[in-house]
Amino acid sequence: DADADPATAAVTGTAVAYDGTTPAGVEVQVCDLVCYSVETDATGAFVKTGLKAGSYKVDAIGPSIDGDYGQIRAHVELEVGEEFAFPAAFFMPKVYGPEAMTGDPVTVGDVTITADADSFAVPFGYDENLYWAGVVQGPDIPPLWETPAAPAVAVSFLPMATTVSASFDILFQSDVPAGTYQVYSVDDHGVAEGPVGTASADGTVMSATGVQPAFLTWLLFVPAV
Repeated sequence: DADADPATAAVTGTAVAYDGTTPAGVEVQVCDLVCYSVETDATGAFVKTGLKAGSYKVDAIGPSIDGDYGQIRAHVELEVGEEFAFPAAFFMPKVYGPEAMTGDPVTVGDVTITADADSFAVPFGYDENLYWAGVVQGPDIPPLWETPAAPAVAVSFLPMATTVSASFDILFQSDVPAGTYQVYSVDDHGVAEGPVGTASADGTVMSATGVQPAFLTWLLFVPAV
């Protein structure tokens, strides 16, 4: 009986910025049919109590490079009386942008992406074909996703949940070891799915071809096993 749920569940966590600081004032939205907003305190911590059991989307939204906003999303299932603490800090990526996807190769920060502009559909409320991007590498990647091995590189894109209906090519600078990598996409519930493509690195550049995520949020580059 949902009406008898004592609303004793909670979500807690900590926001960590791309420079390692724990910023105050990061907006955290915990959403089911409605969204409940809280802000991080002076230590970067947040807590949302009084939740009923159920499925929730959690977004952390905070300032990044040049006043733009970094964002990360996770999906949690809460039981009655459960306090869910994220297994790692919410990570606010260093993102660059926005740039317009025109059909020609576009560079945002360290990321160059080539795709048909007509294959992108951004969520309501955002300018069409405008997006942000950033690269996170090595130990800076939070262990928020289940993949066969730890991601060597994560590439973030905003706005999250941009729909991609065609393949694209991606190229960026990376000093990860030379070799072959599998590419996973993070869906709009924060869950890694795939592999959705392959990538290769030569020690200075990482390139991927034929990646077709349903939603463009993060791409995770995982060493092939």
